[in-house]
Amino acid sequence: SVFAQMAGEECLKHLDYLEKSVELIQKERDYLSVELEKLGYKVYPSDANYILFRSNRTDLAEKLLRDGILIRDCWDYKGLSKGYYRIAVKTRMENERLLSMLKKLKNPVE
Repeated sequence: SVFAQMAGEECLKHLDYLEKSVELIQKERDYLSVELEKLGYKVYPSDANYILFRSNRTDLAEKLLRDGILIRDCWDYKGLSKGYYRIAVKTRMENERLLSMLKKLKNPVE
């Protein structure tokens, strides 16, 4: 259709944005994966804009939500159980905030 053709032409004008986005996601995904492993989490390889990881804690999603950070609890995914989580790859500042909160939860002072 004419509209699909127009949309396709417009997308081709923004290939530099797409390339920069892919580069940022790769860089931040690698950074997050390494930092999560340093904290003792089991990280599963990913080529997507999210990371699957496992923790001994089964309450991470609830604890992080209290501080305004939303992660996906994957206990209901086929083949997974409590302790599996999925996080989105975001900006460095957002990723550092998540890592900071995870560090606090690792040895909580409650």
